[in-house]
Amino acid sequence: AAHYWTETHPEIALEDDIHKLLATHEALADCILNDPEARDSLSQSLLDELPALRLKADKAIGLLAAIVDSSDDAIVSKTLDGVITSWNAGAEQLFGYTASEAVGRHISLIIPLNRRDEERVIIERIKRGERIEHFDTIRMRKDKTPLDISLTISPIRDASGKIVGASKIARDISQ
Repeated sequence: AAHYWTETHPEIALEDDIHKLLATHEALADCILNDPEARDSLSQSLLDELPALRLKADKAIGLLAAIVDSSDDAIVSKTLDGVITSWNAGAEQLFGYTASEAVGRHISLIIPLNRRDEERVIIERIKRGERIEHFDTIRMRKDKTPLDISLTISPIRDASGKIVGASKIARDISQ
């Protein structure tokens, strides 16, 4: 449907998400780009449904973002190299760093020197697709005070299913 739309309206380019989808799914791309029947009434009905589907997806993404942002738990994502890619308000409260201070830096920012081997083990397990639940450890706040936390770590996958990072949920268990 997107191909049909861009063919009939050459001033519009395919969106990045469509390019990624077609690059990831060769059979789908072949079907869409080479099927002479792609301009039938079914394609038009799909085109008619796209705005509503996009709105529904945007609402779901917005709801998920609101849940993450309002969580008291720290929710952090990072690349497989350990670079922080997201940092919610709960992480700001727990660790003392703002999102702008943390995002783009290495996760070792909050890991005590004597616990750095834990990160290597965690990443190896994540690369194998494992989820780690209730891993109790110690991390450091910005003011260098130690913090007892429980971590749940999950792999993050791209559209093709390849593991590209990890998400961590951290809860203060000091009390």
